[in-house]
Amino acid sequence: PPRSTLFPYTTLFRSERVALPGQRLYDPFAGSCSSIEAGVKLKLFSTGVEIDRNAYAMGLARMQSLEIYK
Repeated sequence: PPRSTLFPYTTLFRSERVALPGQRLYDPFAGSCSSIEAGVKLKLFSTGVEIDRNAYAMGLARMQSLEIYK
């Protein structure tokens, strides 16, 4: 069943150990885009794909709320 909550991105900052700014992050099951948000904050080129419309809407709202898009 689809999730209706947003997941925090803080634990994804562990990616700093394996990804450098400018590298790519691909999440084929983006959900609410927590990994994409973390990637953006780590200056990664982030791409996410989500098939569920509700999850996509949550992810889109999350991306639009980021400071870089204001």
